[in-house]
Amino acid sequence: MTSPLDDLPTFLAYSLVLELESADRLRELADAMAQHRKPDIEQVLLQLAAYSDQHGAEVRAICDDFPLPDLKAWEFDWPGAEPPETFDYGALRYEMTPRQLLTLALELEHNTAEFYAEIAKRSADPEISRHAENFAKEELEHVEALSQWLEGLPPPTPASVDIDPFNQPH
Repeated sequence: MTSPLDDLPTFLAYSLVLELESADRLRELADAMAQHRKPDIEQVLLQLAAYSDQHGAEVRAICDDFPLPDLKAWEFDWPGAEPPETFDYGALRYEMTPRQLLTLALELEHNTAEFYAEIAKRSADPEISRHAENFAKEELEHVEALSQWLEGLPPPTPASVDIDPFNQPH
């Protein structure tokens, strides 16, 4: 199996899957927050999905010149269990605040920037390194946007009491 460090189509396949998985998961979580009547969290998640859609479109445009390998889910070698920009289902809770959600999103954007920066540093292929550097810069732009978004939020308030009996510590 080829590596994203050594083969441009494989690198781009990783990049595209990273963004598609991120956008899909964000939309799933937005739907869940809508069901819990959390429109503020739903809107944040949908905006984050739009970032992933935009980056995915940029990757697709680069891929127009050649076919990508058809990698199966188990063939990807991510730094963690899933792509670095994919929210863990267990990380979101219906009682989250936008501040908590954006803090979590900020961490994922940092992870993704580091993922691309590491590929840029380790790849011997100058074209892979160039694209990875550009993608890392874009992820850092997302970090900056999320940081500004966080700064614009009202200060945190004391935690509310959760009366859901299924959500109590055992």
